[in-house]
Amino acid sequence: MKTPAPHPLSNAIHSLVSPANEKGFSLIEVLLVVAGSSLLAAGGFAVYQNASTNQSIKTEQSNIQAIASNAERVYGALGNYQGLTTSEAITKKVPPSSMISSGGLMSRWSKPVLVSPANIDGKSNAGLKISYQAVPASACAKLASAASEGMTDVEVGGQSVFDNGKLNVGRSITRCNASSSSDVVFTYYGAASGLAGNVLPPVNLPATPPTSLPPPASPPPAPPPVVAPPPPSPGCGAAPTTPATGTTPAGQACSFIWNSVAAPTCWASMPLCVPISPVGPGVPTAPSTPSAVSPPVSPPVSTPSCVVPSPATRLCATGSCVDGVAGSVSSPNAGTFTCPGGQLISTPGAYLYAGSAPRTRTQTVTRNETASCPDPFGAVRWNSSTTNPATYSPWNESYSCAPICVAPGPAPQSQAGPTLSAPGSDVTRTLECPAGQVGSITQVSSGVVYSASIQTRTLTYSCLAPIGGYQTTTPAWSAPQATGWGAPQAVGNWSTVGNTCTPAIPTCADGSRQMAAWFSADYSEIPISPSIPVAWFGDALVTLTPAERSRFQWLQQNNPVQHQEWYNGPGPDPTRWPADTEDRSVYSESCSSLADVGHVSYLYSISFQCVSNMGNHYCDYNDTSGGTWFAVCRSACESQLVGKSNYPYQWERSVLPGAAVVCTGQPGCEWKQMDNYGPEVPACNGSNVGQVVTTRWYHAYGGKPGRAYNMVNLTCRATNIPN
Repeated sequence: MKTPAPHPLSNAIHSLVSPANEKGFSLIEVLLVVAGSSLLAAGGFAVYQNASTNQSIKTEQSNIQAIASNAERVYGALGNYQGLTTSEAITKKVPPSSMISSGGLMSRWSKPVLVSPANIDGKSNAGLKISYQAVPASACAKLASAASEGMTDVEVGGQSVFDNGKLNVGRSITRCNASSSSDVVFTYYGAASGLAGNVLPPVNLPATPPTSLPPPASPPPAPPPVVAPPPPSPGCGAAPTTPATGTTPAGQACSFIWNSVAAPTCWASMPLCVPISPVGPGVPTAPSTPSAVSPPVSPPVSTPSCVVPSPATRLCATGSCVDGVAGSVSSPNAGTFTCPGGQLISTPGAYLYAGSAPRTRTQTVTRNETASCPDPFGAVRWNSSTTNPATYSPWNESYSCAPICVAPGPAPQSQAGPTLSAPGSDVTRTLECPAGQVGSITQVSSGVVYSASIQTRTLTYSCLAPIGGYQTTTPAWSAPQATGWGAPQAVGNWSTVGNTCTPAIPTCADGSRQMAAWFSADYSEIPISPSIPVAWFGDALVTLTPAERSRFQWLQQNNPVQHQEWYNGPGPDPTRWPADTEDRSVYSESCSSLADVGHVSYLYSISFQCVSNMGNHYCDYNDTSGGTWFAVCRSACESQLVGKSNYPYQWERSVLPGAAVVCTGQPGCEWKQMDNYGPEVPACNGSNVGQVVTTRWYHAYGGKPGRAYNMVNLTCRATNIPN
């Protein structure tokens, strides 16, 4: 790197120590020497200040871990942190004693530290908040990173810097650098849970019996109380459906339930027991003497001689029954013959007529005799007869019924006809590009349309006689009729009318695109003197290759350095000293395509700010800032870049005219977290560069806890080029 021109202040100091000035020192010369010494002291103070900050962060990291561990030990058995305050935590010795100051807690930066309950996933007081007030910007991001392990969330300046349960380093740096100091809040969730307050009801034992009587057997023990399982711990499912089991102590009756415990165990068997009262011995009784039994006396046995035959009923003889009544009587029986509706009577002579026809037959009535034994030792007796239902001979006349001929009405019929065709509009098709290309090929061919068809006819019927069947007349099928034309189909040669095929963008093994992106040199690659290493992309650090390191060293030694000075003291005279200075060297190349892989960007910037006191020629105080940046353009998979600060595509916000709308509960005004959009916007990537989305941007209003929104336009752009 080229050495900048000597500073006038440096010349003044050199002149003081040269041999030509052995005559003595003026007051102004002494002041110039003091100013130069102050510059050297300031550099040493910066190194000391950085080491002091690191030590403070280590101390506060240990304090945060101690508060979280002690709070879980004190409040974990209760299942929540309800009632936890800073003063209550001090009383219960939750924070380290080194933090206690004037009845409160103080950080290493002499700012308050507050302890309070936190709501986790809708559960009130389920977690713990540890709030560090006004953490300096120089320590903010380091503290957030060092103490984030084991935390559910970390907020900087009222906004979460966690993504998917992990710290977003880039966002925490951005939030911490937004102001000179920020509140940093750590949310801790130890998943403490338990079954609190399961008190067993007392068991009512039986009263002691009188001493004059033998003790009765004790009643069975009261069943153990039935207790419903508690709600599951966070991150756990419902209680197991299988019964809980365990070991029952001697002298007790127990049942077992599932008790919720912290994940990953989630459920453990818990016994619910009651004591068993001892059972007293019973009083034995003497066995009774059985009575004597007399032998049975057998009565005399007599056998009857009258037996009723089986079957016990018979037809009377044709002549007469026992009682003298005729056993069978026949007589003529007259009747009529009719046909169901819609039919005619037909005789053997083919005579047809409607109505009814007379006919005759023979009716026969018979009687039965029944056997009985009125005297068991006498003869069987047949009693008077009973009449059976009449029986009939076949009818003498022969009639039949014939249906009246009724011809049905006309019957339409249809059937599928042949497929019809007709000229149609041209047909377009899209083909894939050859291997290694993306896009499509469009071709056109002449078309024809097709349709199914239907044919119809109507059958007619007529009667040839009053009875009997009918004849059918069947005409020919009609000409085919189309039922609906389909989409055109290609019948000619294909001709190409469009081709958008271009070489394909390389892809990675996971299917994401291969693209160019900036990566910052690791801090160890950049020497600390004369500046400090700085990264454009803190979450995308890489070790330089020999070729990249060679380019970096060449830029350090050869890239031009621009030196600027300007007067910053009181009064209008710009020639007066001291002055503010800046040394700046910039070199930047593009990184927008894979062809740019290997490009670099370099920035060296050292600024000196001198604040004089009432126009005197010395600095009342000064500040030196800046550093060295170096980034390289490399090829990477898009899936590895999404969510990182070097992802080439970002939404660029433009606030539309109009005052902010303050959310006070009106419909459509959502409660959003700080710096969020609603409705949600799609991801900005290489496929939608240039897309503009209009949405609401929710932000804080007037420093109050309320929310407000402005309408904004978001434009998807490639924005990762260092400058």
